[in-house]
Amino acid sequence: MYQPNSDLEEINNTDRIILQENFYVNERNKSAFNVKLTDQGVILTKEYKDGKQKVHSIPLQQIIGVCCWKTKPFMTSITCLCGNSFNGKPSEDSKSKLKGNANDAYLYIHAYIIKTSRSHNRTRKERNTIALRFRSFDKYDQNAEEANKWKNCLLSLMNVGDDNLFRMHLYMKGYLILLNPKSGNGKAREIFNKIIAPVLNDANIQYDLHITKGPNYARNFVRTKILYQWSAVIVVGGDGLFYEVINGVFERHDWENVVNCVRFGIIPAGSGNGLAKTISHCSGEQLDETPALTSAISMVNGSVTPMDLVRIETNDRIMYSSLACGWGFISDVDILSEKIRAVGYTRFTIWSLKNIVTLPKYNGRVCYLPLNYKEYNEVNVFTSTKRKISNSNETGFDSEFDASDSLNLEHSIEQNNPRGRLDSWFSANSKKTTYLSVSDSRYESINNESNINNVCMYGPPSSLPSLISPISHDWKVIEDDFVMVHAVYQTHLSSDCFFSPASKLQDGIIWLLIMRGGISRSELTSFLINMSNGTHLPKIQNNNVQMIPCRAFRIEPHDTKGIITVDGEKINYGPLQGEIIPSLINVIVPNKNIPEEKAIFT
Repeated sequence: MYQPNSDLEEINNTDRIILQENFYVNERNKSAFNVKLTDQGVILTKEYKDGKQKVHSIPLQQIIGVCCWKTKPFMTSITCLCGNSFNGKPSEDSKSKLKGNANDAYLYIHAYIIKTSRSHNRTRKERNTIALRFRSFDKYDQNAEEANKWKNCLLSLMNVGDDNLFRMHLYMKGYLILLNPKSGNGKAREIFNKIIAPVLNDANIQYDLHITKGPNYARNFVRTKILYQWSAVIVVGGDGLFYEVINGVFERHDWENVVNCVRFGIIPAGSGNGLAKTISHCSGEQLDETPALTSAISMVNGSVTPMDLVRIETNDRIMYSSLACGWGFISDVDILSEKIRAVGYTRFTIWSLKNIVTLPKYNGRVCYLPLNYKEYNEVNVFTSTKRKISNSNETGFDSEFDASDSLNLEHSIEQNNPRGRLDSWFSANSKKTTYLSVSDSRYESINNESNINNVCMYGPPSSLPSLISPISHDWKVIEDDFVMVHAVYQTHLSSDCFFSPASKLQDGIIWLLIMRGGISRSELTSFLINMSNGTHLPKIQNNNVQMIPCRAFRIEPHDTKGIITVDGEKINYGPLQGEIIPSLINVIVPNKNIPEEKAIFT
C-alpha cells in the first residue's frame, strides 16, 4: 500500500496533466490529497493544515496494474476519498459518509516501487497500492464512469512506447506458465503462490498454469499445443526447464512462426538460475533480494529483446542451448551433485571441493572456429539479423483456439494419439493454491504419453559441415588432457557464478573456456572462488586457462567415460559441435527505463 515518504522523488512541473481530482484520507478528514494523472505517472500532493505541501510521484514504469471495484475488496492503510467539496475542503455531508456506501466506486492502482538502501548498495521492490474512492455522485453508475475514465487513461499511458507494445497483447491473450514443482529445493509452488500470482493478478493478466510431472513434460506440451493462444511462455523453475521448452519449440514444423509470435520468459526457482541472472545482469537489474519477485515484475512490466541460441549436434541428435555446453569439472559437479540435491544450492560447493581433491582429467581434442573467420556465411544463418518483434498473428492460424486443442505436427505426432484428460492443480495430491488467477485463467498439468526419441528436430539450417565431416583449415585445434572445456554464451552459469563477463544476450559470440590438465589445485581453487565476481580469468591468458571468443566449436573426447552437459542437462557422452545462431528467440527482460527512488529499509 502506498505510504508517502519524504525521500521520494519530487514531480517535474513540466509533465502534462491529463486528469486531476481532490481526495481525502478517511482516518484524518482534514488531510487532503490532490491527485494528478500525467503523461509520466501519478502525482500525489499532500496538503497540510498549515498550508505546506509535499509532492510525491509514482512513475508509469513502476505501475503494473489498475482495476475498478464496486465494493472495497481489501483493506489499505490509506484510502483517498473523492467527495463533494467546497473551496478545496470536504463538505459536512461527505464527512458523514466517509465509511462508504453502495454508490461508491473504487479505483486501485498497483505499483512496485524501487527503493535503494542508503547504507548498502542494493535495491528492493516494494508493493504499493493506491485506493481511490469515487463518490461525487449519488448514483453508482456515475461514480463508476468517473473511476473507469481514470483507469482507461492510465492503461492507455502504460501501453504507449515501443518497450510496452507487448503489454496490450497480455490483456488479450495472457501467459502460458510452466512450473516445475521439484526445481531447486522444491519450493516452486510456494514461490508461485506467494510471489508470482499476486503480481499477475495485480496486473490483471490472464494465465494458464501447468504443472510438470517429470522429465520432458514441458517439452512435449510445448511441442503439441497451439501456442498462438498465448502471448508468452513463462518458465517457473531452473535452466533445465527452459531447455525443455526451447527444444520443444524446435520440434514443431511451425517453429519459425512460433519464435516470431511468442515471447519467452523465466522466473527463477531452480538451483542454478543462470539464465535468469544473465537477463537481469544484462538489463542492469539486480536479482539479489527477491529474484522471483524481480523477474515476475519484469514479466508484466518489462520489454522484449532478441537472444542468441546455440545449435548443438551430436552423433544421434540435434538440440538447442540457451546457456552453456560443458565437458569436465563443472559438468561433473552439476550432474554428480544431484545425489545431494536435498541440501539445495550448497550441493555445488560440496561437490566442487570433492573434485578439487581428486582432480579428474579427460583426454581429447577441442576445435573452434575463431571469431574473425572471414568466410563465415552469415547469410545462410537463419537469423543473422535481429528479428522484428511481431505484435500480430502472422501464422495463418485462427487466433482463437480452444485450450484443449492440440497441434498436429507432421512427422512428430501420430494423428490418433489422444491426450489424456488434464489433471487439476487442485487434485487430491496437490496443495491448494492460495491465489486465484483472474477470470478465464486455468491451472492444469498434463500426462506424458509420447516418446521424444522419435521426434523430428526442425530449426534453422547449419552453416557448418556435419559432425562426421572433417573441419577446414580455418579451424583451430587443441589436443591435450583437459580439466574442463566449457562453451558459454551468457554471463552467468548460476546466480552467483559470473563466468563470462563479456557475454551479451545477442552478440553472436560463444566464449570457449579451455582449462588444461597442467593446472594446479591452488590455481583451480582460486579460479572457482573468483567465479562469483567475474575475476577468475587470468589477465594474461596462459597455457592452462584460455577464454576464446568463437563462432563454433567441437569437442571430441578420447575417453569412454565422462559427462557432457547442455544447459545443465546430461547428454550422451561423445563428440559434439555447436554453432551460434544470432537473435533466434525473443525474451522478456526488465525495463531499463524504470527509475529508482531513494528510501530507507525498515
